[in-house]
Amino acid sequence: MARKDHPFFPHHVLEQVLQLFLLLAVLFALTLWRPAGLESKADPLTTPEHVKPEWYFLAEYQVLKVVPRTVGIVGMSLAAALIFVFPFLLDRDKSRYRPLQRPAFYFGGILFVILYGIFTIWGHFS
Repeated sequence: MARKDHPFFPHHVLEQVLQLFLLLAVLFALTLWRPAGLESKADPLTTPEHVKPEWYFLAEYQVLKVVPRTVGIVGMSLAAALIFVFPFLLDRDKSRYRPLQRPAFYFGGILFVILYGIFTIWGHFS
């Protein structure tokens, strides 16, 4: 005998909803039976020794390990703001397109790249 097909909406939807509630009830019962253990409270200012960030955050992580926290956080925030604002607001000189005529800015950019590389390598091996 051929089985009579049921419409999708009332039958299959209710079946899926009941299965979902059954799964949630099982998970809820498991959490009541075996709750997750509570660790110590999370402290955002201290990280465990085994934690190491991705390579593109190693320099910032190393700076935060070397200088005091507030100086590092405020200093890096101001440096990021300065890098963003400086070309648009402060640098209005016509010779900005000729870097060899501006040795101070040229030297500052090269110094930044060198220091960033040094802190990245230092953070990798520390």
